[in-house]
Amino acid sequence: MKKVLLYIVLSFTTIFNGTSQCFPDRHSTAWYDGWISCEKTENPNETRPESHWILYDFGTVMEMYNLNIWNVNAPKFLSYGIQTAHVDYSLDGVTWEEYGEITLNQGTGENTYEGEAVLNFNGKQAKFLLITANTTYGSACAGLAEIKLEVDSVENQEPQDTSTVITDSVCIVADVYPNPVVTNEIFVTLTQQCVPAVHYTLTDISGRTIVPSSPISLNEQIEILKGRKIPAGVYILELTSNYAKSEYKIVKQ
Repeated sequence: MKKVLLYIVLSFTTIFNGTSQCFPDRHSTAWYDGWISCEKTENPNETRPESHWILYDFGTVMEMYNLNIWNVNAPKFLSYGIQTAHVDYSLDGVTWEEYGEITLNQGTGENTYEGEAVLNFNGKQAKFLLITANTTYGSACAGLAEIKLEVDSVENQEPQDTSTVITDSVCIVADVYPNPVVTNEIFVTLTQQCVPAVHYTLTDISGRTIVPSSPISLNEQIEILKGRKIPAGVYILELTSNYAKSEYKIVKQ
């Protein structure tokens, strides 16, 4: 039985030729590469107060293992980084189990930043993962750059796609370019998948669908806008399958 690594926050990062193998898990220093919350809202876990929080829905119950987190890494916004947070998980999104409080190091603001191994769930089962910020490194806003979670299906099913090999890497990987976008053309090439039937969807930052769900095949290059014109702003390209999801943030100038 093989576990897969699921990037549940995944933003476009620049590939630096020549040194990328030295820092395979580096994160960029771009301000838009990550999640930022500047307004506290009602927490999905009713035992917690209004707070900065981020919730992940795996789509099905999974066994969870190693969790790695990259803190905010934009040099001007390092104070947004979470210092302490509570981690909760749930099978139904209503009843929550508390894993405990974690402490994160502050981002370095350098493009060699590789995050840190935070904890191992040791096979605990969940459909939802909730991270609630308690303290930050000085800012009223809170954020994270990226999260990588090792998961396995509860049904112990091997991936059905035999054309690809599961390696110690992200489950769904794509090249998304150009980014930032200057014209109204966004190209996507699916370069790696550990599960079959991958689809892509483009939404704006508020969640409004710009490009509806469409299939994409391994190594297929697609221009996803296909004549659509989009205004300047931040967009989310989501690549999904039956239990894996990757998200890429795209900036239209």
